[in-house]
Amino acid sequence: MLQNYFNKQKKCACIFIILIAYSTLCFSNDLNTSFSIVPRPAILEVNAGQFVLAPPLRIMLKSDDALLWRNAEYLQRVLANSTGYDVIVSSDANSVHGKNIIFELCIDANDLGAEGYKLEVTANYIKITSKTPAGNFYGCQTLRQLLSADIEKTFIVQRTWQIPCCRIIDKPCFKWRGMHLDVSRHFFNKSFIKKYLDLLSLYKINVFHWHLTDDEGWRIEIKKYPKLTEVGACRGPKTTASGNFYTQNDIKEIVAYAKERYITIVPEIEMPGHCNAALYAYPELSCTGRVLKTGNDNSRFYFLQEGRFAYCAGKETTFSFLEDVLSEVAELFDSPYIHIGGDERPENLWEQCPVCQKRMQQEGLKNTDELQQYFIRRIEKFLLSKQKRLIGWDQITSDKLAKSSIVISYQSLEPAKKMAKAGNDVILALAENCYFDWYQSKSPDEPKAIGGLVTLKKAYSLNPVLKGLTKEQQSHILGAQGCLWTEYIEKSSHAEYMTFPRICATSEILWSPKKVRGWKDFERRMRSHYNRFDNLNVAYHKYNDKDVIERNSLKK
Repeated sequence: MLQNYFNKQKKCACIFIILIAYSTLCFSNDLNTSFSIVPRPAILEVNAGQFVLAPPLRIMLKSDDALLWRNAEYLQRVLANSTGYDVIVSSDANSVHGKNIIFELCIDANDLGAEGYKLEVTANYIKITSKTPAGNFYGCQTLRQLLSADIEKTFIVQRTWQIPCCRIIDKPCFKWRGMHLDVSRHFFNKSFIKKYLDLLSLYKINVFHWHLTDDEGWRIEIKKYPKLTEVGACRGPKTTASGNFYTQNDIKEIVAYAKERYITIVPEIEMPGHCNAALYAYPELSCTGRVLKTGNDNSRFYFLQEGRFAYCAGKETTFSFLEDVLSEVAELFDSPYIHIGGDERPENLWEQCPVCQKRMQQEGLKNTDELQQYFIRRIEKFLLSKQKRLIGWDQITSDKLAKSSIVISYQSLEPAKKMAKAGNDVILALAENCYFDWYQSKSPDEPKAIGGLVTLKKAYSLNPVLKGLTKEQQSHILGAQGCLWTEYIEKSSHAEYMTFPRICATSEILWSPKKVRGWKDFERRMRSHYNRFDNLNVAYHKYNDKDVIERNSLKK
């Protein structure tokens, strides 16, 4: 009996060791582990063996879908650049397993949804199955992360490339996984925007919120109003900001580039405030109709004689101008959304404007808050005529907002809850979790930031599931996004540093089920991506345990 006891103990010990080994394989602390996928997949099963990449490497399509072919060519470039192998893409519905990477669409795979995928890695083949090409693309990004970080390098020397055998079933929890970039305060060129999109797509970000206009600069060519870029992009003769902008051809090129990476670009054209760059070019659209003097105050553009301006809500020419602008914007972007800002309208301008006061009397409006609602509703109606949904910051929150319009809640959760209960879709961009222009640590070596503190851990603490909402109301929380305002960010490397790795935390919160998420596990996996960033020539912040979350808040 005693011998039986010891045999049982030995058996239990062996089982325990096997379980520990399996757990270590899945959740290894080793920075070189092959299973450091971000965002973490919903289901990951680890199997024995490896798939060894060997030339000639074939990507076989079990479909003639054009987008699937485009995905294959994307993966072909990634693999060929680093391995030096010939990578062949072919469509063969009758292809058999055997040292191939196989793409398969399964339109009946409803459990995967529009962006989900199943990835099978065996010793003999790799197979990505999805319902849509988008899901296939995200499967490719996971496959990319299963490879060594050296896959991000350009080929230097022959080596063996291995992918551990596994089975992954994965899909996102939220449809809106976004990142915002302000190019008004400081301009970033076309090549950087493409690099930024590449990096975002690696972490399954699917929305790029492009903040194209503000007080400091107008960055998008509008054919009907050339002074917007001739004058508005330069902000006046004594300012220091670059006078650059994107031509309409640039915009089309970038939109197409994003589309290939399944990223929707949401353009933002600010109104009724944050529009001094436009009013410098066309002062007749302001309440006074004149601009007396311009200047530069702490790298922000102001009308010194009369303070910050807004479009005059009483003039019909204002709405004619904005409709003309939005018509051109709607043609350039295939996104179903256009963001119109709606935040931080300067106080007392409309109150002191006789034309605005006349509009209020005509429309039976009690105050300028109601005048703003009138302004938003007119723009909202126009955008709907262009098959576009209006998005605005949470200052547009109103009982009169059309159900098609979307609110981005950045000040608190209250506007988000209110609008979700009212039946409007909502996106979270809470400053305390999502404002990446805030500091990342209290280190004195940190580059200049606007204030506040959002550590990697704080970004990871965002909870998109809001208390007090029914299941139906929660369904109106589309997701969330990081935001990067660039008052103090002049260089692309600084923009990268402020974005990475914090956007990776946001990505995992929005993609991965809560039951598989955990800060310690994420932080360990994220560390393995620093080599990947190095190989991609990306500036980034190296998180450490001394990064703390206490600092005085300063919101935009």
